[in-house]
Amino acid sequence: MTGTSTTNSAPGASGTGGPAGVAGASGTGGPAGVAGASGTGGPAGVAGASGASDTSAVGGSGVVVLRPVTAGDLDLFEGEFATQDGTGVFQWFGFTPAHRLRARHEQDGLLSPDGGVLTVTVAGAVAGRVEWFASAWGRPDTSTCWTLAIGLFPAARGRGTGTLAQRLLARYLFAHTRAERLQAWTDQANLAEQRALHRAGFTREGVLRSAQWRGGRWHDQVLYSLLRTDLPPGD
Repeated sequence: MTGTSTTNSAPGASGTGGPAGVAGASGTGGPAGVAGASGTGGPAGVAGASGASDTSAVGGSGVVVLRPVTAGDLDLFEGEFATQDGTGVFQWFGFTPAHRLRARHEQDGLLSPDGGVLTVTVAGAVAGRVEWFASAWGRPDTSTCWTLAIGLFPAARGRGTGTLAQRLLARYLFAHTRAERLQAWTDQANLAEQRALHRAGFTREGVLRSAQWRGGRWHDQVLYSLLRTDLPPGD
C-alpha cells in the first residue's frame, strides 16, 4: 500500500475521522473481541501475543500481525497521524481531539459489538492500525455489514503491508463474527488503496458520487466488497 493511510473517513483511530461507533451491529454477530497479552479473551477472542493464524501473515518486510491496541500505541497514532503528512492527503480532515479515543480505549479497549480497532505490527514494530464499524443497507437487524479501514504510518507504506493487514482483518471478522459482507471505500484518486483492496480479494462495486467532503470540495469514492463466499477454500 502506498501514499495513503485509510480507506474511508468514518473511523477515528487516527484522530482525523469522525465517530467510529455505528449503532445497529446486531446483525453481524456478537462482540469481535480480541484477547489481550494474556491470551485468554472472551468467546470471540484471539490471543494478542500468540501470533494466531487468522491475525498474522508473512510479508515482504516481515511478519504482519494484528493485535489489540495498547496505551503506547495510542501515543504513536497521535504522533504519526497528527498532520496531513502523516495521514496522507486522502485521509486529512483537519485537527480533531484525541481524548475521545483514549476514553474509548479505557472503556472497552477499542473492541465492542459495534466495531473495533487493532494495531498492525510488522516484524514486531507498530506500523499503523486497522478498524471496522457497522454499516447498514436497510434495517439494521437484517442489512448490516462491516466497513473496514486502515491507517499506516508513512514509513510502512508501499511494502504490501496494507494488502496483508486488510486480508487478515477480513479473515478475522469472518472467523469471529457472523458477517456475510465486508466493505471498504476509498477516494477515486487513491489508486494505491484500490490496488491493495483488489490484492486483498475485494471486488470493485462502483463509484459513490460526491460522497466525501475533504479539502474544500466533494470527492467521489470507490466502493469495494468481500463476501464470505469470496474467500479461497481453506482460508
